[in-house]
Order: sequence, then C-alpha cells, then structure tokens
Amino acid sequence: MKDYWIYGIGFFIATLVIQYFAFRVRKGKKDNWAIMTGETAVIAICLIGILEHNEIHYASIIGFVLADLIGKAAGLH
Repeated sequence: MKDYWIYGIGFFIATLVIQYFAFRVRKGKKDNWAIMTGETAVIAICLIGILEHNEIHYASIIGFVLADLIGKAAGLH
C-alpha cells in the first residue's frame, strides 16, 4: 500500500516540476513542444501498466492527472 502512495506522490511532484521548467524554458518563444500531457499521457501510462501486468501504475495515473489539472489551472500549459 505504501508503494501506491509513493508512486502517486512521485508522479504528482514530477509532473508539476516538469511542467514548471518547460514553461520557464519556452516562455516568450513560439515553438510548439511535443510534451505529452492530458489524455495521451494517461493512455500511455495505462498501456504500460497493462503490458507489465502491474496495477501500481494506476496510482501514478492519479498523481499525474491531479498535477496536470493543477498545471492547467496555473497556466503552465
């Protein structure tokens, strides 16, 4: 059970950090970056979990989705 919390919180923090640094790097530039966010990243993480037969990946999806919504609300997209 502790592993689920670690994966969820880890993906939450990692997603917010990556969104923040990507926002700072591309601030003022008009380049489109191919960073996976939203539904495509959730589908990719689900497929990895299904292929590996490991349900702990679903905890990481919850952390990623929450951080992605916070990033959108903060204007990091």
